[in-house]
Amino acid sequence: MKNSTAGGRTKALDKLVVEDFGDRDFTHVKTGVGVVATHWHLEKPMIFKSTVAQAHGRKDTFIPGFGCKIGEAVRASCSAYPYFERFVLKTGQGVTVELFDGGYCANNPTLYAIADATNALKFERKQIRVVSVGVGEYPGALCLLLGLWHT
Repeated sequence: MKNSTAGGRTKALDKLVVEDFGDRDFTHVKTGVGVVATHWHLEKPMIFKSTVAQAHGRKDTFIPGFGCKIGEAVRASCSAYPYFERFVLKTGQGVTVELFDGGYCANNPTLYAIADATNALKFERKQIRVVSVGVGEYPGALCLLLGLWHT
């Protein structure tokens, strides 16, 4: 964070990601994990998931982490533009996407985790306990849509 330019901060982040994650991909993850980034052009989440059990559909074509490295997903998720540069990657299917900080679409991605637990993994809401440390506020309509509270 000592760098004064987005390019300098991005280079430092790139170095840290390589040091921490190396060449590991999502097949190396031992639990269900989701890394949230934001698709620049669509302004929608792109969630890199580790296991087909987390898929909400298209299970036959599921590829862990879209065939990307863990570090690429983390790098994209951390790219708070304009503080960092946006991140361009090519998925395992050969699709080029431009991504930036997952916080733009999910400042606190807890609701995505709850949706995975209830919709994909078929847990009942009463079975789920969430400890969420961070920030985030969600409009009531989204919570109603996900069935997290009743009016």
